[in-house]
Amino acid sequence: MLLAAGLIAAVKPRRPYWIYPALALVAVLVALEANALRVAGIALTLEHLGGISPAPLTGL
Repeated sequence: MLLAAGLIAAVKPRRPYWIYPALALVAVLVALEANALRVAGIALTLEHLGGISPAPLTGL
């Protein structure tokens, strides 16, 4: 994501100096959000398949 932001900044001439840190910040935020959605999807899938049970085992 940071590489993509750097490439976008490199091909756009004469941008204000603040655009580079802004692009880096947005790239980090998008990467964090994508990772959170991936982890949530894995957790929901495991819960649906029974790999994770919200209730503790009672030893029946």
